[in-house]
Amino acid sequence: MLDFSAIATANGINLKWQTTKEVNTNSFEIEWAEDGQQFKKIGVQQAASTNGTHQYRFLHPIAITSDNYYRLKMIDDDGRFTYSKIIRINASVRQSPIIISPNPVINTAMLNIQAHKDETILFFLRDINGKLVSVKSFNVVKGSNQLRWDLQTIPAGNYFISSSSDQFSSIKIIKQ
Repeated sequence: MLDFSAIATANGINLKWQTTKEVNTNSFEIEWAEDGQQFKKIGVQQAASTNGTHQYRFLHPIAITSDNYYRLKMIDDDGRFTYSKIIRINASVRQSPIIISPNPVINTAMLNIQAHKDETILFFLRDINGKLVSVKSFNVVKGSNQLRWDLQTIPAGNYFISSSSDQFSSIKIIKQ
C-alpha cells in the first residue's frame, strides 16, 4: 500500500488508494464506520495482482455528515488478510456554499460562490418538477466569486440551481 486517502464531494466520499507489487493479492474489501470501531463492509474491488503500481477508486455515496472512518481489508489468494491504516474524513464540509441574492429574485440573481478550485462550471436552473429551464456556464477561480445570472425572462415560481461540479450542492430559489 503506497497511499490511501479520501475526499468529500457532493456525491459522497471518494476513496482512492495506490499499491505496488500485488503478488498473490486477491481483493480489497472497503470498510466504513461511523465511530471508528464498528466497521462494515461497503464494497469489494478485485486486485490487479501483478507487479507494478496500481490505482483504485471507490465512491461511498451514503456517508454521514460528520466523521466517517474507512479502512481497507487486503485479502490474499490464500485467504490471509491485513488491514490498511484507518482514515477519518468529515463530510460536513463536502460542498462549497452558493449564496443567491436577492432571494426571491426579481430579474437578476447574484451567485456568491466560494470555490475550492479553478474550473468552468455549468449551472442548471430547473423548475420544481425537475424540468431544465436554463443553463449558464461560468468560469470560477479558487476562492470568492460573484456571478450574475439574468433571469428576467424566466416565469415566476420555485426553482433549483445545481451544477456540473461536485464542489457545490443544489440551492432553492424563488423567482418573482
